[in-house]
Amino acid sequence: TKYSQYQDYIIKIVNLVGEFEQMYLDYSDPWEQYYTRAEHIEKKIGIELIKLNGHKKPLEYGCGLGIITQMLFEKIGNSAGIDISETAIIKAREKYKLPKFYVSDLLNHKVFKEYNPDCLC
Repeated sequence: TKYSQYQDYIIKIVNLVGEFEQMYLDYSDPWEQYYTRAEHIEKKIGIELIKLNGHKKPLEYGCGLGIITQMLFEKIGNSAGIDISETAIIKAREKYKLPKFYVSDLLNHKVFKEYNPDCLC
């Protein structure tokens, strides 16, 4: 690996590094996304609030490996995730078949036109 910690691919000392693609190539589970899926109450509360507010097509930006996007799909019946890392999206698509996943940045209007989300999370 290029760095000894996955965090260094994002910020090193006080400088933005932003090597998301390389981070997902070098680390199978940065931020322990799979490990902490069910343990963060704030994620569950956020998903409940999205549902309670009547949203039907949430789009998770920076979805990484797709764990929250999948949780949204399980709760709401529809969801999509967007991430700039192609490797992260490939892994998300392999693990979760029902949500839609896009390789892109958040400013890509094509994603919004295609998926037409009613909320961003």
